[in-house]
Parts: sequence; structure tokens; C-alpha cells
Amino acid sequence: MGRFIHRVMWVFLGLFGLAAVTVIVYQLLYTGPEQRCLQAHHWWDSGQRVCGTPISLPLITGKANKPRP
Repeated sequence: MGRFIHRVMWVFLGLFGLAAVTVIVYQLLYTGPEQRCLQAHHWWDSGQRVCGTPISLPLITGKANKPRP
């Protein structure tokens, strides 16, 4: 009976280790890029999982911002 309990203990320890590694990899590869993008004040597209950089319109058109009267 002692060998069986010892073997079950190692199986559960292995499953716990696998679950811990899975959570860490998920955090680094799936939620990490979104958090880094939002911390840099960029736009995150969750549908395509892409980080976009906001660009001002005067930079694109070459015209200066005119204040409204």
C-alpha cells in the first residue's frame, strides 16, 4: 500500500507542476503582450491580437493643427 500512495503522490505532484508551467506560459505568451501594449498607451486589437500605435492626423497630412475660434 505504501508504494501505491507514493506513486499517486508523484503523479499529483507532476500534474501540479504541469499546471503551474501552463499558467506561467499562458501569462507570458497570451496576456503579457496585451498588458505591455496598454502600459505603453497604445491600442490593443483583441480580435487580431495586434498592438497599434496611434498616429496624429497632422503627422499624416502634413497640415498644422488650427485652433477653433
